[in-house]
Amino acid sequence: MADGTAKPVIFISYSHKDEPDKPGPDEVAWLTFVQSFLAPVVKVGIFDIWVDEHLHGSDSLDPEIKKKLAACDILVLLASRFSLASTYVVETEIGTMRQRQKSGEDVRIYSIILSPIPNVALAQLKDLLLRPKDGKPLSLMAKNDRDVAMSEIADDIAVVAAEIGKRKIAKAAVSKTSIISLVAEGGAGKSALVNEWLNRLQADNYREAEAVLGWSFYSQGSKERATAADEFLNWALEKLGIRIETTSASAKGEAIAEALMQRRVLLVLDGVEPLQHGIDTQLGQLKDQGLRALLRRFASTPPGQTHGLIALTSRLAVKDIA
Repeated sequence: MADGTAKPVIFISYSHKDEPDKPGPDEVAWLTFVQSFLAPVVKVGIFDIWVDEHLHGSDSLDPEIKKKLAACDILVLLASRFSLASTYVVETEIGTMRQRQKSGEDVRIYSIILSPIPNVALAQLKDLLLRPKDGKPLSLMAKNDRDVAMSEIADDIAVVAAEIGKRKIAKAAVSKTSIISLVAEGGAGKSALVNEWLNRLQADNYREAEAVLGWSFYSQGSKERATAADEFLNWALEKLGIRIETTSASAKGEAIAEALMQRRVLLVLDGVEPLQHGIDTQLGQLKDQGLRALLRRFASTPPGQTHGLIALTSRLAVKDIA
């Protein structure tokens, strides 16, 4: 998350030639103009803004800009003949965001056309969100029309930022959880619900998971129940490429947990109840030492320090990870 929060951060890319210190009668300080319309949206709390004028005199300019580029959610490009002639703007700022998009990150580039730009140069932005919508540069508009256009642009950016913010909140909610337990009586549809969830994750490329592994403790096509997790543990070790010289089920379980903590892997365990106690004070406790070691070791690590996720279904809450 940019700057450690779910609120989207906007990086404004511009040429200093478009922000004169003392604008003449026919000049516009474009950065100041754009920020004046974005400031009320910042006040509402939809997004935050970063621009290089926020740097203090002691800051090293280039490293700080690159740091912010790597963390921002939206790059708002103030497009002009000056900014598109800047190697730093085109190759470093736009280039960094395009590379982040290519890597699958949920980031956007939003271009505002300030003044006339040669079509050859403008063509490199044809795949981006270009505003004003009619393509008419802001500098060619009368003042009132320019204000209306920029107000609409600020609304557009707010919508894009709000959508990104919602996705960040949803992602953060998942990242704060290491084990998801779906507990309900038999026939309630737990497995069907998990399958629907997996279908949605698949449509989202499993949110860039390295691997998705699934295991049922009921034999497929029958009601036969597992009595131990040995077969599962050996299968999981093989799938994760873990080599371990031991026959200890607990050691195998802990090795799998360690791998899940270090790697972006989703492990789905369906129908855990055959391996749980179903009576008295032991109700819900795991009988299998290997599975118990896996879940307890994984659950003991703070969620923010794990990269994997375990989702399990059972008729009984797993007492060992309560």
